[in-house]
Amino acid sequence: FELDIQLHDMILKASKNRILPVFLQSINKLTVMMREKTNSYPAIRTNTVKDHEGILVALQRRDPDGAAEAMRLHLSHVEDSFVAADLPEEQV
Repeated sequence: FELDIQLHDMILKASKNRILPVFLQSINKLTVMMREKTNSYPAIRTNTVKDHEGILVALQRRDPDGAAEAMRLHLSHVEDSFVAADLPEEQV
């Protein structure tokens, strides 16, 4: 859980994007709730680690297209995790 947060913070800082922190702050409550809920599912944790590895590899290669594709895959898995974790839509 802590490593997940550290990774997101590291990428956020490295991006030097001034809008992204504002956006992420606006959905912070949701992301914390989601992490707490999905962290109890080993398969979701495994997918998340694989997704993060793919993102990091692309970033290390300085491959923006690869990083974007890895991020799209990760976001797709995050969406699937909402369903797997059975989060009520009113909390989304």
